[in-house]
Amino acid sequence: SMGARDLGWIQIYSENPQEVYHNVIFALKLAELVNLPAMVMQDGFVTSHCVENVAVLEDEQVREFIGERKAPYNFFDFENPVTLGPFALPNYFFEIKRQQFEGMREASEQFKVVAKEFEELIGKPYEKVEAFEVEDADFVIVTMSSSAGTAKQVARRLREKGEKVGVLKIRLFRPFPYNEVAKLLAGKKLAVLDRSLSLGAMPPLFTDVKLAVKSNCEVQSYVFGLGGRDLLEEHVEKVFRDLKEKPIEEERIRFLGVRE
Repeated sequence: SMGARDLGWIQIYSENPQEVYHNVIFALKLAELVNLPAMVMQDGFVTSHCVENVAVLEDEQVREFIGERKAPYNFFDFENPVTLGPFALPNYFFEIKRQQFEGMREASEQFKVVAKEFEELIGKPYEKVEAFEVEDADFVIVTMSSSAGTAKQVARRLREKGEKVGVLKIRLFRPFPYNEVAKLLAGKKLAVLDRSLSLGAMPPLFTDVKLAVKSNCEVQSYVFGLGGRDLLEEHVEKVFRDLKEKPIEEERIRFLGVRE
Protein backbone atom coordinates (compact mmCIF):
# COMPACT_ATOMS: atom_id res chain seq x y z
CA SER A 1 0.00 0.00 0.00
CA MET A 2 2.81 2.43 0.82
CA GLY A 3 4.40 1.56 -2.51
CA ALA A 4 1.28 2.95 -4.18
CA ARG A 5 0.85 6.07 -2.07
CA ASP A 6 1.92 8.50 -4.82
CA LEU A 7 0.08 6.92 -7.74
CA GLY A 8 -2.97 9.17 -7.47
CA TRP A 9 -5.28 6.80 -5.59
CA ILE A 10 -7.33 7.84 -2.57
CA GLN A 11 -6.16 5.66 0.36
CA ILE A 12 -8.33 4.82 3.37
CA TYR A 13 -7.03 2.61 6.21
CA SER A 14 -9.06 0.24 8.38
CA GLU A 15 -8.62 -0.63 12.05
CA ASN A 16 -10.89 -3.69 12.10
CA PRO A 17 -13.29 -5.70 9.86
CA GLN A 18 -16.17 -3.33 10.63
CA GLU A 19 -14.15 -0.43 9.29
CA VAL A 20 -13.13 -2.42 6.21
CA TYR A 21 -16.81 -2.86 5.43
CA HIS A 22 -17.67 0.80 6.06
CA ASN A 23 -14.62 2.12 4.23
CA VAL A 24 -15.35 0.14 1.05
CA ILE A 25 -18.85 1.62 0.83
CA PHE A 26 -17.62 5.14 1.57
CA ALA A 27 -14.64 4.91 -0.79
CA LEU A 28 -16.80 3.98 -3.77
CA LYS A 29 -19.00 7.05 -3.40
CA LEU A 30 -16.04 9.39 -2.85
CA ALA A 31 -14.11 7.92 -5.80
CA GLU A 32 -17.00 8.34 -8.22
CA LEU A 33 -17.64 11.88 -6.99
CA VAL A 34 -14.11 13.13 -7.75
CA ASN A 35 -13.22 10.75 -10.61
CA LEU A 36 -10.24 9.20 -8.85
CA PRO A 37 -9.64 5.55 -7.95
CA ALA A 38 -9.65 4.59 -4.28
CA MET A 39 -8.10 1.74 -2.34
CA VAL A 40 -9.17 0.51 1.09
CA MET A 41 -6.43 -0.96 3.27
CA GLN A 42 -6.55 -3.70 5.85
CA ASP A 43 -3.72 -5.57 7.56
CA GLY A 44 -3.32 -9.02 6.06
CA PHE A 45 -4.07 -11.83 8.54
CA VAL A 46 -4.45 -9.38 11.45
CA THR A 47 -7.83 -8.23 10.18
CA SER A 48 -8.36 -10.25 6.99
CA HIS A 49 -8.24 -13.67 8.72
CA CYS A 50 -9.80 -12.88 12.08
CA VAL A 51 -13.32 -13.74 13.21
CA GLU A 52 -15.22 -10.71 14.45
CA ASN A 53 -18.81 -9.44 14.41
CA VAL A 54 -19.65 -6.94 11.67
CA ALA A 55 -22.87 -4.92 11.54
CA VAL A 56 -24.11 -5.09 7.95
CA LEU A 57 -26.38 -2.52 6.33
CA GLU A 58 -29.39 -3.39 4.23
CA ASP A 59 -28.59 -3.63 0.50
CA GLU A 60 -31.10 -0.92 -0.32
CA GLN A 61 -29.49 1.46 2.21
CA VAL A 62 -26.12 0.97 0.50
CA ARG A 63 -27.60 1.44 -2.98
CA GLU A 64 -29.32 4.65 -1.92
CA PHE A 65 -26.16 6.02 -0.32
CA ILE A 66 -23.88 5.25 -3.27
CA GLY A 67 -26.37 6.38 -5.91
CA GLU A 68 -26.16 5.83 -9.64
CA ARG A 69 -22.91 6.45 -11.49
CA LYS A 70 -23.14 9.33 -13.95
CA ALA A 71 -19.83 9.36 -15.80
CA PRO A 72 -18.72 12.65 -17.43
CA TYR A 73 -18.10 10.76 -20.67
CA ASN A 74 -19.81 8.18 -22.88
CA PHE A 75 -17.80 5.41 -24.52
CA PHE A 76 -20.15 5.37 -27.50
CA ASP A 77 -20.49 9.11 -28.11
CA PHE A 78 -18.77 9.27 -31.51
CA GLU A 79 -19.17 13.05 -31.70
CA ASN A 80 -17.03 13.45 -28.55
CA PRO A 81 -14.61 10.51 -28.55
CA VAL A 82 -12.40 9.64 -25.58
CA THR A 83 -9.37 7.39 -25.21
CA LEU A 84 -9.04 5.22 -22.11
CA GLY A 85 -6.03 3.23 -21.03
CA PRO A 86 -2.98 3.08 -18.74
CA PHE A 87 -0.58 4.62 -21.26
CA ALA A 88 0.05 8.38 -21.58
CA LEU A 89 2.50 9.94 -24.03
CA PRO A 90 4.86 12.68 -22.79
CA ASN A 91 2.92 15.43 -24.59
CA TYR A 92 -0.03 15.03 -22.15
CA PHE A 93 1.45 13.22 -19.13
CA PHE A 94 2.13 16.43 -17.19
CA GLU A 95 -1.45 17.65 -17.69
CA ILE A 96 -2.82 14.31 -16.45
CA LYS A 97 -0.75 14.50 -13.27
CA ARG A 98 -1.92 18.08 -12.74
CA GLN A 99 -5.53 16.93 -12.97
CA GLN A 100 -4.85 14.14 -10.48
CA PHE A 101 -3.36 16.70 -8.11
CA GLU A 102 -6.49 18.85 -8.31
CA GLY A 103 -8.66 15.74 -7.96
CA MET A 104 -6.93 14.94 -4.67
CA ARG A 105 -7.55 18.46 -3.39
CA GLU A 106 -11.21 18.06 -4.30
CA ALA A 107 -11.31 14.65 -2.59
CA SER A 108 -10.15 16.27 0.64
CA GLU A 109 -13.10 18.68 0.55
CA GLN A 110 -15.68 16.19 -0.70
CA PHE A 111 -14.69 13.76 2.05
CA LYS A 112 -16.34 16.08 4.58
CA VAL A 113 -19.52 16.32 2.51
CA VAL A 114 -19.85 12.58 1.96
CA ALA A 115 -18.92 11.86 5.59
CA LYS A 116 -21.89 13.86 6.91
CA GLU A 117 -24.28 11.69 4.91
CA PHE A 118 -22.42 8.51 5.82
CA GLU A 119 -22.50 9.32 9.53
CA GLU A 120 -26.29 9.40 9.40
CA LEU A 121 -26.26 5.99 7.75
CA ILE A 122 -23.90 4.23 10.19
CA GLY A 123 -24.88 6.18 13.31
CA LYS A 124 -21.41 7.26 14.43
CA PRO A 125 -18.68 9.76 13.50
CA TYR A 126 -16.66 9.16 10.35
CA GLU A 127 -13.66 11.49 10.14
CA LYS A 128 -10.32 11.72 8.37
CA VAL A 129 -8.61 11.15 11.71
CA GLU A 130 -9.90 9.60 14.92
CA ALA A 131 -8.64 11.20 18.15
CA PHE A 132 -8.70 8.96 21.23
CA GLU A 133 -8.04 10.86 24.50
CA VAL A 134 -5.87 13.32 22.59
CA GLU A 135 -7.25 16.67 23.77
CA ASP A 136 -5.54 16.79 27.19
CA ALA A 137 -2.77 14.27 26.44
CA ASP A 138 0.91 15.08 26.87
CA PHE A 139 2.06 12.02 24.91
CA VAL A 140 0.35 10.78 21.74
CA ILE A 141 0.93 7.81 19.45
CA VAL A 142 0.03 8.39 15.79
CA THR A 143 -0.63 5.28 13.72
CA MET A 144 -3.00 3.57 11.26
CA SER A 145 -4.94 0.34 10.76
CA SER A 146 -5.06 -2.45 13.33
CA SER A 147 -2.18 -1.04 15.37
CA ALA A 148 -4.52 1.78 16.42
CA GLY A 149 -6.72 -0.72 18.25
CA THR A 150 -3.75 -2.09 20.19
CA ALA A 151 -2.52 1.42 21.00
CA LYS A 152 -5.96 2.55 22.20
CA GLN A 153 -6.25 -0.47 24.49
CA VAL A 154 -2.91 0.37 26.13
CA ALA A 155 -3.76 4.08 26.34
CA ARG A 156 -7.09 3.23 28.01
CA ARG A 157 -5.29 1.17 30.67
CA LEU A 158 -2.62 3.85 31.27
CA ARG A 159 -5.35 6.50 31.56
CA GLU A 160 -6.82 4.52 34.45
CA LYS A 161 -3.45 4.95 36.19
CA GLY A 162 -3.49 8.70 35.64
CA GLU A 163 -1.18 8.85 32.61
CA LYS A 164 -2.09 11.60 30.12
CA VAL A 165 -1.70 9.59 26.93
CA GLY A 166 -3.68 9.40 23.70
CA VAL A 167 -3.81 7.90 20.22
CA LEU A 168 -4.43 9.58 16.88
CA LYS A 169 -5.56 7.16 14.18
CA ILE A 170 -5.19 8.27 10.58
CA ARG A 171 -8.09 6.95 8.50
CA LEU A 172 -7.54 9.02 5.34
CA PHE A 173 -3.89 8.79 4.30
CA ARG A 174 -4.22 10.11 0.73
CA PRO A 175 -5.02 12.94 0.47
CA PHE A 176 -3.23 13.48 3.78
CA PRO A 177 -5.18 15.52 6.38
CA TYR A 178 -2.41 18.00 7.24
CA ASN A 179 -4.66 20.66 8.77
CA GLU A 180 -6.58 18.24 10.99
CA VAL A 181 -3.39 16.59 12.24
CA ALA A 182 -1.71 19.92 12.98
CA LYS A 183 -4.72 21.22 14.90
CA LEU A 184 -5.15 18.12 17.06
CA LEU A 185 -1.48 17.55 17.89
CA ALA A 186 -0.09 21.06 18.47
CA GLY A 187 2.25 21.17 21.47
CA LYS A 188 2.28 17.44 22.21
CA LYS A 189 5.14 14.93 22.31
CA LEU A 190 4.57 12.38 19.57
CA ALA A 191 5.54 8.89 18.50
CA VAL A 192 4.64 7.90 14.94
CA LEU A 193 4.33 4.16 14.35
CA ASP A 194 4.95 3.04 10.74
CA ARG A 195 4.42 -0.49 9.43
CA SER A 196 6.65 0.52 6.53
CA LEU A 197 10.18 1.60 5.70
CA SER A 198 11.38 4.06 3.08
CA LEU A 199 14.89 2.74 2.59
CA GLY A 200 17.33 5.64 2.70
CA ALA A 201 14.74 8.05 4.10
CA MET A 202 12.43 8.49 7.08
CA PRO A 203 9.23 6.38 7.09
CA PRO A 204 6.19 7.71 5.18
CA LEU A 205 3.68 8.37 7.98
CA PHE A 206 6.36 9.97 10.14
CA THR A 207 7.34 12.26 7.27
CA ASP A 208 3.78 13.48 6.70
CA VAL A 209 3.04 13.95 10.40
CA LYS A 210 6.28 15.87 10.91
CA LEU A 211 5.46 18.12 7.96
CA ALA A 212 1.97 18.70 9.37
CA VAL A 213 3.05 19.71 12.89
CA LYS A 214 6.19 21.57 11.72
CA SER A 215 8.19 22.74 14.75
CA ASN A 216 5.19 22.71 17.11
CA CYS A 217 5.88 19.14 18.28
CA GLU A 218 8.71 16.78 19.06
CA VAL A 219 8.24 13.65 16.95
CA GLN A 220 9.90 10.24 17.34
CA SER A 221 9.75 7.62 14.58
CA TYR A 222 9.10 3.93 15.28
CA VAL A 223 8.89 1.08 12.75
CA PHE A 224 7.09 -2.15 13.61
CA GLY A 225 5.38 -5.19 12.16
CA LEU A 226 7.13 -5.63 8.82
CA GLY A 227 6.07 -8.86 7.14
CA GLY A 228 2.98 -9.02 9.33
CA ARG A 229 4.84 -9.37 12.63
CA ASP A 230 2.58 -8.66 15.61
CA LEU A 231 2.53 -5.38 17.47
CA LEU A 232 2.21 -6.35 21.12
CA GLU A 233 0.79 -4.28 23.96
CA GLU A 234 4.21 -4.37 25.61
CA HIS A 235 5.63 -2.63 22.51
CA VAL A 236 3.08 0.17 22.84
CA GLU A 237 3.76 0.45 26.57
CA LYS A 238 7.46 0.87 25.75
CA VAL A 239 6.67 3.68 23.30
CA PHE A 240 4.64 5.60 25.86
CA ARG A 241 7.38 4.99 28.44
CA ASP A 242 10.02 6.26 26.00
CA LEU A 243 8.00 9.41 25.33
CA LYS A 244 7.84 10.08 29.04
CA GLU A 245 11.44 9.24 29.94
CA LYS A 246 13.70 9.56 26.88
CA PRO A 247 14.74 12.52 24.74
CA ILE A 248 13.43 12.58 21.19
CA GLU A 249 15.80 11.61 18.36
CA GLU A 250 13.99 12.97 15.31
CA GLU A 251 16.54 11.75 12.77
CA ARG A 252 16.73 8.22 14.21
CA ILE A 253 14.23 5.41 13.73
CA ARG A 254 13.52 3.11 16.66
CA PHE A 255 12.43 -0.45 15.85
CA LEU A 256 9.82 -2.47 17.76
CA GLY A 257 9.84 -6.27 17.95
CA VAL A 258 12.81 -6.96 15.69
CA ARG A 259 15.80 -9.22 16.44
CA GLU A 260 18.94 -7.08 16.49
